Amino acid sequence: MDRKKIFVIGPIIPFTGGIAHSNTVLCNNLSKNNDVTAISYSMMFPKILYPGKSQKSGKKIKTKFKQKFILNTLNPLSWIKIVNMVKKEKPEWVVFEWWHTYFFPSYYFITFFSKIFTKTKFKIICHNVLPHEEGLAMKLIHKPFTKILLKKVDDITALSKSELRVAKKLAQETKTTFILENSYASLLSNKKVSKSVARKKLGIKNEKVILSFGAVRKYKGVEDLIKAISCLPKKEEYMLVVAGAFWGGVEKYQTLAKEFGVWKNIKFIDKYIPDKEIPILFGAADLLVLSHRSATQSAIPQLAYVYSTPIIATNVAGNAPFVEEGRNGFIIPPKNPKEMSKAINKFFSKDFTKKFILGNKEVAKKFEWNKEKERIFFGEN
Repeated sequence: MDRKKIFVIGPIIPFTGGIAHSNTVLCNNLSKNNDVTAISYSMMFPKILYPGKSQKSGKKIKTKFKQKFILNTLNPLSWIKIVNMVKKEKPEWVVFEWWHTYFFPSYYFITFFSKIFTKTKFKIICHNVLPHEEGLAMKLIHKPFTKILLKKVDDITALSKSELRVAKKLAQETKTTFILENSYASLLSNKKVSKSVARKKLGIKNEKVILSFGAVRKYKGVEDLIKAISCLPKKEEYMLVVAGAFWGGVEKYQTLAKEFGVWKNIKFIDKYIPDKEIPILFGAADLLVLSHRSATQSAIPQLAYVYSTPIIATNVAGNAPFVEEGRNGFIIPPKNPKEMSKAINKFFSKDFTKKFILGNKEVAKKFEWNKEKERIFFGEN
């Protein structure tokens, strides 16, 4: 493949969250055979729209690509600056990271005016084609504006087959491709922390430790997991660690834990989890549970691969590529605490640990970046 000049617009580390990590990995992978410039945000979300405690971490990493933090999503002058960069440098591709309609104004402006002056091709990577919010806003804002942008770009890449179907439905004439999410292994320390050390750091003495990891929102189904813990035999042997920033507050989950009599069996860690603490949490855990009620795609299983943690996941689209029933985990129906409890009990009572750890190593291979995946990404297959 010929070496290409590529602009990738989206969050990169030190921005927090899975999409920033995903984009950083993508830029590193693309830069192996291409000249990549990551154009990230000088301001992504105003504080009033971002209920998390911080949009950035203090993490610094070495990258193989150029970085420019110049896009202010509320300042059109920064949009014009990027259009001028496209006019001057004439990249072959501009790639947008997309997961919410909030980015429509800046992305559409850059695409529209750049296309007037250049032959640059525009691609959107869809983490979520449409946001998780429901109601009238979906009909009046999210669907129509997303449709306009998807029809304007030259190519759409979805990170799950369910999102691919949504994208095709909204923009039938735009070329669409599907690739599996990139492996995050290169960004994380693979130095494991022993169970005894990790549990001591977290103050956990229970024999069986279950982890729920990542920002907590309604669609993540943590309520169902709390109820599942209450259904387990010999509850005193278990500890559920729920680690991640709680959107809307942790209090209702604490109340639910008390209501179901499992307050002493749950440790809530209400904050963004920096990368340096991830090995401790996964080191302490026997099992990762993905209790999503719905999901388009998720990066959390990638962490389980890195730290050799077995998985139980609900059968929603975003979890499907990561968990193979009986090979590296169990798949259960969503919104079903009793089935979740049965799967957890089955895992511990019959000890699937060794089998699922080996399965994780095998399943993880399909998420590695390679030339074939790059050809698909650029529509050259």
